[in-house]
Amino acid sequence: MISVCLCHYFAQLINTIIDGGLVEIKFLRKLFEEGLLMTAKVVPAPMESDKWILVFIKASGGLEQITKARDRKDKIYKRINGAILDAKTIGFKEVVVTFT
Repeated sequence: MISVCLCHYFAQLINTIIDGGLVEIKFLRKLFEEGLLMTAKVVPAPMESDKWILVFIKASGGLEQITKARDRKDKIYKRINGAILDAKTIGFKEVVVTFT
């Protein structure tokens, strides 16, 4: 019963925060621990040459990515390993990297 309540709470919380455009690493770590994030992917950043974004596939099927804490803009990585380290910090043991 408590687990179901927590999942419902986190589902509501993620919808509120995502709607506000703020998804930081510490919050993503909690979502991962609750089983609400399924896959981490590093993909090329749109409209940016040789830069990357970290995208998560949620249990609901939707997508999410990290925002910067200060300005709420999507976090763009200069190097793939920076995105992989953030995924590891969140709790992922595997990361899919797509080059195209």
